[in-house]
Amino acid sequence: MNNIIQHDIIQQHLINFTTKLIKNVEEMLSKEWDFTKLVEVVKESTDELGRNIIKDFLEELDKAIKEDDKRKKEWIVERKDKKSIITLLGGIEYSRTILQIKKERRI
Repeated sequence: MNNIIQHDIIQQHLINFTTKLIKNVEEMLSKEWDFTKLVEVVKESTDELGRNIIKDFLEELDKAIKEDDKRKKEWIVERKDKKSIITLLGGIEYSRTILQIKKERRI
């Protein structure tokens, strides 16, 4: 995966993260200020940011493998599956291409 794609993934998620976090903090502060609640809001937001970035990286890596010319010589795409993993940031669901080795044709 090239650096431009990595940069774009992170940049887009940071824009979304910043917008959402500002909104959540402003909403929380407009009520009654609570330090514990502020920490919870920030943690939930940063965990979500991390999950989204990891999901996109996994799917971009999958796409790069799927489009790789070396892979196409020996492997065929069988199907696309939904997968999930549990991380310190919480559960992450992503799509993954399932590959199968090409069968040799014998005459």
